[in-house]
Amino acid sequence: MRPKHPWLKKCLEQLEKLPQICATATTEPYVYEEILADGKLTIETSNYKINYIFVIKSGITADTLDLQFEYLHHFSNRLYAPNRPLLITNDLSDFVIDQFLEKNIEFLDTNGTIYLNNPTFYILVRNSTRQTQKASSSNNLTTSTLKLAFTLLQDPQRLIKSDQNRLAELTGIDTKTVSRGLESLHNLGYLQRLPTGDYLISDYNKLLERWELGYVENLRPSLLIETYRPLKRQ
Repeated sequence: MRPKHPWLKKCLEQLEKLPQICATATTEPYVYEEILADGKLTIETSNYKINYIFVIKSGITADTLDLQFEYLHHFSNRLYAPNRPLLITNDLSDFVIDQFLEKNIEFLDTNGTIYLNNPTFYILVRNSTRQTQKASSSNNLTTSTLKLAFTLLQDPQRLIKSDQNRLAELTGIDTKTVSRGLESLHNLGYLQRLPTGDYLISDYNKLLERWELGYVENLRPSLLIETYRPLKRQ
């Protein structure tokens, strides 16, 4: 029986696009050794079969990573071999994906990102279509947000205060626009929000790359004061 949960269904569709992979999900919700999970996923190849006990989690951002790591570590420790833990989730930022890879947390997301690393096989798929779409649109960052990002990049170690008056002065945009820009950069995974309401840059290089792309596509044309036509030859 095909799964009912739309995220799980979409993740399985992406997984089964891989050659020689057959995936079957059973029983939602799933009880295993007094552990309440969202299901069991069996992945079969021509030679091997491996079982995953999975949980479906939403809202995973740079701000919630520590809590997610703690939860998944606890969940993993309660499983017995040969079953393995697996995270099913929706769209993840590049920063969050990199953190999961570093921690060796196996997961599937609805954008087609697949990370499975076990003694039987290793699979890592990062959705190139998603990357292309993000690159071409600069994640829809406005020119004001790009100006704000440029200001933040000048001093990457500085704590970004929740009081936006100074940032508004440095950037040349009003405080409401600064507030919206910080929220946008945070939602995209470039800023980490602290319990105090202040921010820190999560990944300087990724923010710099996004600013450079946005500068070429959006910001530089807006800085062009006037265009000229060459004089006709006499």
